[in-house]
Amino acid sequence: MGATDAVSESSSADQAKWIPGEISAHGPVHLDVSDGERSLLLWRDVLGLEVIGRTDEEISIGAGGRILVVLHPGADPVSERGYVGLYHLAIHVPDAAEFAYVLARLDSARYPHSPTEHVFSKATYLDDLEGNGIEITLETPWRVKEVRNGPGGIELIDQEGVARPGVGHLDIQETMSHLVEKEVRPLKPGNWIGHVHVHVNDIEAARVFYSDLLGYPVGTDWSFMGMLDVHFEGEFEHRIAFNGWQGTGATQRPEGTVGLRHFTLVLPGQAELDAALERLASAGVHATPQDGGLMVSDPSGNRVLLVAKR
Repeated sequence: MGATDAVSESSSADQAKWIPGEISAHGPVHLDVSDGERSLLLWRDVLGLEVIGRTDEEISIGAGGRILVVLHPGADPVSERGYVGLYHLAIHVPDAAEFAYVLARLDSARYPHSPTEHVFSKATYLDDLEGNGIEITLETPWRVKEVRNGPGGIELIDQEGVARPGVGHLDIQETMSHLVEKEVRPLKPGNWIGHVHVHVNDIEAARVFYSDLLGYPVGTDWSFMGMLDVHFEGEFEHRIAFNGWQGTGATQRPEGTVGLRHFTLVLPGQAELDAALERLASAGVHATPQDGGLMVSDPSGNRVLLVAKR
């Protein structure tokens, strides 16, 4: 175990962002990449994350001393899409000013991204230089008064009573009006991994795994879009999302190639971890000790490191 391995092990639980009323939190997301230095051109130089720990085997990056992502160099590039695995990881920002600052960094670097209005959040989407999906998210659940079924699917009713789609154009002028800093700086403390969205090959099997076995409530029913999500019982009902957009025949990416290695879920304590492991074992899910926690795989093969909050 190298120096950064030690950092990662201690940080899996210690560096998660805990929100009052939520029953879990996300720890670091681990990605296999081909070239660590090339990856840092986006993660550090464009987005503004800092290198927190480093060995030949891995690079830990984050904000304010909190590790958000761990890069594992040496993987082979993937020449085609269509696998289960990461759709995107989401870095949630602490406020509107930080969201505007990240968009300004992306625009200044002329890095392609897609600003999007979700009503319950504001977001922009991009891929890193290896093709790993990233979302930058500002949570705004208080803007949603009601969720109801409309003729085209789910409608979000805002505080003015206006029905709005769940995916729309972001008001860039209003968003950038919150920009208060123009000096280049690293991302400030308070940024965290707020949700992870993965491709699966069986939506119902994923629901059983993440909700029935791990114990997370299902959020808004997005099944008409071919996806579902579960949440941690707080205001924001989008903490782990999974979609079937790659098809029921989608398989895991070839061993040793670029993509999601695993993501981390931090449970409130050892009792909650033990209860989850008992439910998983009863369903035949095997858990392997790793990095201070227990590694399990969802039915599609996406790996999840379960750790107890320290």
